[in-house]
Amino acid sequence: MTRNIPPELETLLGVVSACVDEGGHLVAANAGFMRLLPPDLPHTPGMNVARFFIQPDFSSLSQKPSGPNGLVYSGLLTIGDFADKTRTLRARVWREDAQLNLLADFEIAILEHMSETVLELNQAYSGMHIELAHNNLKLKQNKVQLEQTVAELQEANHKLAQAQSQLVQSEKLASVGLLAAGVAHEINTPLGFVNSNFGTLRTYINDLLAIIDAYEAALPPTDSGVADLTAVEALKQKVDLAYLKEDMPSLLKESLQGLDRVKRIVKGLNDFARVDTTDVWERVNLNECLDGIVDLFWGQFSPYCELHKDYSEVPSVPCVASQISQVFMNLLVNAGQSVHDHGTVTLRTGYVSDQAWVEVSDTGCGISVEDQKLIFDPFFTTKPVGQGTGLGLSVAMGVVSKHQGRIEVQSKVGQGSVFRVWLPLHPSLGITHRPAMDGLHRAGVVGE
Repeated sequence: MTRNIPPELETLLGVVSACVDEGGHLVAANAGFMRLLPPDLPHTPGMNVARFFIQPDFSSLSQKPSGPNGLVYSGLLTIGDFADKTRTLRARVWREDAQLNLLADFEIAILEHMSETVLELNQAYSGMHIELAHNNLKLKQNKVQLEQTVAELQEANHKLAQAQSQLVQSEKLASVGLLAAGVAHEINTPLGFVNSNFGTLRTYINDLLAIIDAYEAALPPTDSGVADLTAVEALKQKVDLAYLKEDMPSLLKESLQGLDRVKRIVKGLNDFARVDTTDVWERVNLNECLDGIVDLFWGQFSPYCELHKDYSEVPSVPCVASQISQVFMNLLVNAGQSVHDHGTVTLRTGYVSDQAWVEVSDTGCGISVEDQKLIFDPFFTTKPVGQGTGLGLSVAMGVVSKHQGRIEVQSKVGQGSVFRVWLPLHPSLGITHRPAMDGLHRAGVVGE
């Protein structure tokens, strides 16, 4: 799949980011890269931008072999051959999926060198000392303003991080009501047959105690006497002792299984509700994570909606378990809610090279081509008014991007949808030393 520009870089002017295929055609670019191109040139995907790479030229870049992590070039890059204008950038270029990806910023050393040259030229004009001093004063004032702007930007980034965290929690809280009905159903089912089994076991125990009482009554007063077991045998036939001996282990086994299921649901619910260690990275078993989500949420869907699992043996994935669990939860809920009548939801896992993937597919109503362009936009939803916040998939994309992954979508109206989440097995992020996750952990984000 073609690599897109990360959302947080799209509008930045001080950072240059672009994706170019090996033929020199533009695949995607942010505002900083577009600023380097001629203003009268139509800026459209597919345009040939190879001629704007001056030093090194695009041909040299495209022919360089890839280094570690696909790195092709790191250093100064000069762009532009129009109106005698060029810009030198500090750049990194790497190859990914048969395309070159560029990430650069304006070379500070060169800008400083240019400023020093301007000052030297100004000093050469002896008659402009006063104006030069005035300009220096302005420069100091601008520096103070710049420092204030940087401080404000840092504060804004801090508030943005807090807002994103609050958004994640709000999405988590929005799923609590959805969770309640499913958990109640999932717990009531095993408790129902455990209660029934214990009622039967109580009857069996009373019968066994009656047989024991009959044996005690039949015992002679002395060792020399002979016990009359006629009443005991009659009672054994009456209560069908052979059947009791056969059925009791089965009832106990079923009851223990039911209680174990309740235990797993309660554990999953407890993990889901945890609010600590929000940003702790740990290695997670994706298959167990999906099973935990299913234990909590599957009971709320139509009984005519079937669930299929097609898991592979996938290496554990480094991630923030709470956030990734929320992503999978909302994808599962979206899939289940899209099946209005008979249909299936299928969960698949696998990995290719250094990336693991989780796929949630359904045979539901599907998403139109027009809506597919909007599903990751904040507040966009295809659900009726009052039934969807429109934040789920938007935040999901942010969570998956934070994990250096991506989400692929395929859908046709009336045929269903397929959402596939890709996660790197070796992200360039710190991971705390914690054991692999058993079952479901806390929540994080997503939902149509």
